[in-house]
Amino acid sequence: MKVARMLTALIVCAVAVSLSSAADKKPSGKNPPASKAKPPKNNNHQLSKAQQAKLNQLKAKIKAQDNHLVAHLAAAYAILKAADPIYNGHRGKAVHEIHAAIGHLEAEMKAGKQPYIKHTTDVPRVISHSLVNSSRENLIAIHHHLNSMGKTPHRVKAHQHVVAAVDQLNKALVFAKFAEANALK
Repeated sequence: MKVARMLTALIVCAVAVSLSSAADKKPSGKNPPASKAKPPKNNNHQLSKAQQAKLNQLKAKIKAQDNHLVAHLAAAYAILKAADPIYNGHRGKAVHEIHAAIGHLEAEMKAGKQPYIKHTTDVPRVISHSLVNSSRENLIAIHHHLNSMGKTPHRVKAHQHVVAAVDQLNKALVFAKFAEANALK
């Protein structure tokens, strides 16, 4: 929230400066005496050095936060990729959602999108269920972290993908329990 407030304050300052410079440019109907003529104002609506430094600092903070989120999403992605694909497609859908969330955050950071990793090895079902549950818990923590941060268009889209991934993992775990119950009969 602090980041969003600071960004809003900077935008308001920039608009106020541009409006005040536009008001100074209006013709008054009288020509000022030549001796009191003011030099023309710079009207390119640029921020002062202090404002630009503050804006750059804010952008760096947002990029660092997004980089932190991408690292956690990548960890959840790697854990989930190690699980077996035995969840009626829900694990795969969650993997795609996580990959999309990473892509949105990396787009905001202007980083290249990471390649999609194929599933290579199978693990025992008990370990697979543990991996899926661990990834689900990580995504829930990331979901809460995203809720507490300032909203940007890419973060909103990433948040939607994280919520969809958690939903798919919940369905995957329900399917696994159902499949195990039917296998015991």
